[in-house]
Amino acid sequence: MVSAATGNCFFPFGMAVDYTTAMTACPTGTHVAVLGEPGETDSARMVAAGAAADLWIALRAPTTLGLFSWDLPEFAFVPDRYHGFVAANPNLITPPQCVVMNDGWRDRACLDTYVTLCERERP
Repeated sequence: MVSAATGNCFFPFGMAVDYTTAMTACPTGTHVAVLGEPGETDSARMVAAGAAADLWIALRAPTTLGLFSWDLPEFAFVPDRYHGFVAANPNLITPPQCVVMNDGWRDRACLDTYVTLCERERP
């Protein structure tokens, strides 16, 4: 699915794995999805609906409850600018918290297993 907002391509990849494994699962030339704006989250939501699954994205709070960051150093997570958490999420009560995409962002235990949402940047 190509995001109309950025031109980046999002797709599910591989089998269900834990978060750490997901961070290295995407094919060469791609990375685990970083959803930096609503248009990208909308595209990812359509991919998740088509896959009928929760999909890992590259966001986690490794040590401090609720202090999330993208796990790719070239991206900054600025929750006051944009985040896609839905309902009562994030709602886990102990870190680490990792994030999946389905109808929006939801925090999950990092040892849970989900398919990875990969992203290919627009050339």
